[in-house]
Amino acid sequence: FGSSFEAVSAHFVMALVRSRAPQAWPVVLIGVGVGALAARAGVRALVSSGVLNDLPTVNMPKMPQFKDHRGFEKKMTAKEAAQILNVSRSADRQAIQNAHRKLMLANHPDNGGSTFIATKVNEAKDKLLGGGGGD
Repeated sequence: FGSSFEAVSAHFVMALVRSRAPQAWPVVLIGVGVGALAARAGVRALVSSGVLNDLPTVNMPKMPQFKDHRGFEKKMTAKEAAQILNVSRSADRQAIQNAHRKLMLANHPDNGGSTFIATKVNEAKDKLLGGGGGD
């Protein structure tokens, strides 16, 4: 009796999981969201009423500060240009052109790439080839 009952109950549980799981996840997510909003509202109400005056303060670490709002130097250096193209600063002309071509194929704005990234890649190539990009 025990083994057949276990087999039937395991089969029933698996059938229930298969049939209900795809339909249940939105309800679970909505429940978690509503619970979080209710908890936040409750804590705010308790703090404003004075019941929770001694809440611990949390000192969050500060985010790193970049030199520019996008993480690039304001004026491109040869070191930064080499990092962008992933070549050494003393790379030959062919290696720089190959790296530039590879990056532009992947990031060209006409192919859905970023204009900003394409500009930086072009500036890096110009800087390393002596074209003066950014000077």
